[in-house]
Amino acid sequence: MRKAFPQIPVEQIDEQYSSKRAVSAMHEMGMKKSQRQKKENIDLIAATMLLQEYMGIR
Repeated sequence: MRKAFPQIPVEQIDEQYSSKRAVSAMHEMGMKKSQRQKKENIDLIAATMLLQEYMGIR
């Protein structure tokens, strides 16, 4: 990525345990078990949490 777009800064974010944190957040939000088990929902919540962390939003 850096070689293809050297003018754009690239930042790496540690996404270790992001799925586990997402499932925990979904549980806290009261989502049903069937919704918590869907990978697309887990990925969506995890990505949202990573973006919020990057932007400093809590």
